[in-house]
Amino acid sequence: MRLKTFALLICGLLVLAACAPAGISVADQVATSVAATLQANGQPVPTAAPTLGEVATQAPTEPACTNAGTLNVAYVKDGNVWLWLQGGMRTQLTALGDVLDLAISQDGCRIAYTRNVPNPRYNPAAEFPAPESLSELWVVSSDGTNNRALADTATLAAIPVPSASDIVSIFRFQFQPGTHTLAYNTQLLHPGVGLTLRNDLSLVNVDSGVIEPLLGEEQAGGQFVFSPDGQQLAFSTPTNVHVIDTDGSHLRRDLITFPMVVTYSEYLYSPPLTWAQDGSSLMVAVPPPDALAGGTPETTLWWIPLDGTPAFAAGSIQAAFFILGEVAFSPDAGRIAYLRPLGDAASGENQLVVALSNGSNESPAIEAEQIRFLAWSPDNSRYLYTYQDGTARLALASAADSSTSPVALPAGFMPFAVQASWVDAGRFLVLEQGGGGARLSLMVAGAGGAGEVIDTFDTPFVSFVAAH
Repeated sequence: MRLKTFALLICGLLVLAACAPAGISVADQVATSVAATLQANGQPVPTAAPTLGEVATQAPTEPACTNAGTLNVAYVKDGNVWLWLQGGMRTQLTALGDVLDLAISQDGCRIAYTRNVPNPRYNPAAEFPAPESLSELWVVSSDGTNNRALADTATLAAIPVPSASDIVSIFRFQFQPGTHTLAYNTQLLHPGVGLTLRNDLSLVNVDSGVIEPLLGEEQAGGQFVFSPDGQQLAFSTPTNVHVIDTDGSHLRRDLITFPMVVTYSEYLYSPPLTWAQDGSSLMVAVPPPDALAGGTPETTLWWIPLDGTPAFAAGSIQAAFFILGEVAFSPDAGRIAYLRPLGDAASGENQLVVALSNGSNESPAIEAEQIRFLAWSPDNSRYLYTYQDGTARLALASAADSSTSPVALPAGFMPFAVQASWVDAGRFLVLEQGGGGARLSLMVAGAGGAGEVIDTFDTPFVSFVAAH
């Protein structure tokens, strides 16, 4: 009955949008109305008992830094953490040479990062040795001081494991919005191949170093994301989605359940999660159990309200195998962008499609080789993508009508090597690699295409993140 009501609502909105004032597109009218509908009012009602005891939201114990409020770009270069500030100043914050990935607090004052260090339980003589290295969790202040471990090898080695050859390693980490609190989960390193997640979740105040377990092993999931206000955490497993308040209370289990997705590799797939901007609901795109099984398997678009209303499938789409690019919801959860296969799903020939978040009112953007959707703008109005058309191209498109304008980049860059993320509604970061072994360049660019190079790199992998 709810699906029928939702469909009738969409039809009615399309009719009403036809009478929209001049200058306002149908897509904009419908997207605005659908976004408002999907973001239903209502807040979770906390229960009396937390999951593992109350975990207080931890405020920073050190004062804000002088660079708070300006554009900060943290990135990894030659295995070290660097910080670029708006105006062009670059500072090397660490001299370790083994940094893998990083995250930055919303005020730009703290940069958390993982280090690739030797695994003390690695045995090269074993028939199936465990990995040679593990990931520790560290933090450094934006002025280069207070560089310290949050979860080092000794901390990780003290966690109980099934076998003496196993050890725990950091997997995913993310700052809670507006705080110096970091959420992270872990994986189990063991002999043999395959990614084994522990599906746990912990919070650490990076100023005090105090770690508070939020959910124990096999109680959380591989993917997790904070709500925009930082008061809730949503997480997914290979078969379901859950939400918990960040103080450890009001755990909501199995908001949706779904069949396990075949990955054709040695890991289990957990779908990414998108919050509505008011924190009232989630959108999740769940691929078919086997996208390469033949026929036209469809990806299900789930809407999960958090006011007690049951979740439901808002629509479905025929999307390409998720390895080629996952369904990307706009920040307000009103639209999606995805690749639709042309012909056989395994052929690699795709079309970029933009639609409402229930899959309706689709607007095919382009058919080309090597299409990759990159990122939505924070104001939901535009998006970036790359494609091959005789030469590699980077395009900036309007969400309202899919009209595009090229973004100027150095000649010879490769579309599959481009990474991008938006800083604000008018600026974005682009990491590109030129052809013929040219160096990588990280730059900040405006919607008009004017860009400023932040730094250049010799190595093929660069992690970067911004705060402002």
